[in-house]
Amino acid sequence: MVKSPSNEKIEEEEYSLKQAQDQLKDLRSKWIKLPSTLRFIEFLEYYIKEKKKFIQKLRDSKKKA
Repeated sequence: MVKSPSNEKIEEEEYSLKQAQDQLKDLRSKWIKLPSTLRFIEFLEYYIKEKKKFIQKLRDSKKKA
């Protein structure tokens, strides 16, 4: 079965989202919370939120096409 470019893009984005979620989980479990680590956690939370929005837009545009 041949995958369409839109399906491939959605899968790539979901994969990067999963990696970011795993990294966030790892950072939250660390004992030492340095200011740089806390800022990175905040960044990852924002990145994950925006990535979810982007994936939803990709899915919505695929449905319309």
